[in-house]
Amino acid sequence: MITKFLLSMIALIFLKYQCNCETPESVSRNFKKAAVCAGVDECAEIGLSILKKGGTAVDSAIATMICNGLIHMHIAGYGGGFFMTIYQSDTKKVSFLNAKEKSPKETSEYSYKQLPLDEKTGLRIAVPGEIAGYAKAHEKFGKIPWSDLFQPTIDLCKKGFKITKTLHDALEKSQSDIENDETLRELFMDKETNSQSLKREGDLVKPTALCETLVTIASKGAGEFYNGTLAKTIVEDLQSQSSIITEDDFSDYEAEWLEPLSIKLSNDLTLHTSSVPSSGGLLTLIMNILNEFNFTPNSLNGTDNTSLTYHKIMESFKWSFPQKYKLGDSKFSKKILDLLVNEFTSKDYAKSIKKKINEKKTSNKESDYGGKESVEDQGTAQVSVIDSNGNAVSATSSINAPFGSGIVSKRTGLIFNNAMDGFWTPTVTGPTGGEETQDGNRIDAQKKPLSSMLPTIITDSNGDVKVVIGGTGGTKIITSVSFVLARYLWMGEDMKTAIDADRIHYQDIIMRVGAEKMDDVVQNLKRKYGHRVVLLKEPHSAICSLSKENGVINGVADGRRGGNVAGIDE
Repeated sequence: MITKFLLSMIALIFLKYQCNCETPESVSRNFKKAAVCAGVDECAEIGLSILKKGGTAVDSAIATMICNGLIHMHIAGYGGGFFMTIYQSDTKKVSFLNAKEKSPKETSEYSYKQLPLDEKTGLRIAVPGEIAGYAKAHEKFGKIPWSDLFQPTIDLCKKGFKITKTLHDALEKSQSDIENDETLRELFMDKETNSQSLKREGDLVKPTALCETLVTIASKGAGEFYNGTLAKTIVEDLQSQSSIITEDDFSDYEAEWLEPLSIKLSNDLTLHTSSVPSSGGLLTLIMNILNEFNFTPNSLNGTDNTSLTYHKIMESFKWSFPQKYKLGDSKFSKKILDLLVNEFTSKDYAKSIKKKINEKKTSNKESDYGGKESVEDQGTAQVSVIDSNGNAVSATSSINAPFGSGIVSKRTGLIFNNAMDGFWTPTVTGPTGGEETQDGNRIDAQKKPLSSMLPTIITDSNGDVKVVIGGTGGTKIITSVSFVLARYLWMGEDMKTAIDADRIHYQDIIMRVGAEKMDDVVQNLKRKYGHRVVLLKEPHSAICSLSKENGVINGVADGRRGGNVAGIDE
């Protein structure tokens, strides 16, 4: 849900928290056979252990995501949903799995119009898709037994896991949510020293109820989560928190195979990404526009050239982001599918936008670019895998906001999403552009909300994998992935250099360039091209990438939020 008041509040936060921060250096490792990139060290190792047992890229990705849902339960997990883009080397075919959360059958637009922005309620929770997605992917592409994918995380859960820096930072920012939920309090407040103090980085966490839930899902399968006794328990806990989700909503949930989006880029490359309700369509539009500029290594040669390049990239963002409001769950509008073909993946449409870009000056008027505001989302966890047979997976999962809805099932230990906030909900007066313009992601029953996630795979002229990439961080995923890919594919940088480079982000809510560092290039964007610039304090999107060059897999885990790459050499 979004309103003008919420937009203005987000804008104020965006402007308030600024700094001139150094970007932490990423982890870069090379492997000959296979690799796993994840935002948590232990999870990358678990994914690797599955590959060593003969598991597929999908097996490895699922096991890694299960681990993410434990150690980084604040941003992703079993109470949320995900998108997964899969490449099969034997057929050279790419598949897309939509396991996003789904609104309940009893969803009513009126109820959400009346919902206070700061109210913690079960009405914000959508039906989780994560477990159903694991099962759907495993059924089609898995080799390792289902329970074996859970066992490493179950072992870790029972032993206890250490709080990472990323989790600790989230705990500090969400302390009120932690204090207001009994289960979160028990997990993350330090009882030994002071019940009012948060546990610290490195402290041990043992979520007993969640461990038992994982054991149940591992032994009884995904059906238990959606149709069994566990489902009844979950629904009872949800309804005790004012949720309108029913047992029928759970039993009717399905993860679904959809056609991925694919576009041709220069150098005989093909970009494959997730379709709606992801933001893969926005990525294809941006990349098609950037492809028209014919960037070269000289595009980053010196302050003047780099400033012009950044201006072109920023203008591509500014022309593309207003199109996001058109997207949503395609089951509710055939128009969305037509737009994906005729606009978001169309080279002619990209060329028409490129012609509108003024290479000498920007505009700071919303109306000049379309003036439509999009819904802001946050969080997410990224997993990228290439196995020894050349199969690949890019998967991005989320519970939407940090700690999702802030509601946890005491009996199951599940943290529930707040994915209903991902829909656009009209207000009495309507947002900029009028109510009728936002129907793609307008709130409705049994609908999956729009997301900024866009797991992506790039193949070369032979149809073999060249890049597996995705990111975390809400709308910054879109700008970060396109920014990094442009530098890597066209401007002569290796992936680590492209990921470590200070980034720029476009936030359509406030018509500003968000910069990680106020260097000479960014100063030029202000002085020469007229951009309004603010410095970002919060970490930018964290990229998890695997790229293949001359038979070697280079894995890069972005230092902005931590993580690691594990792999096989022989």
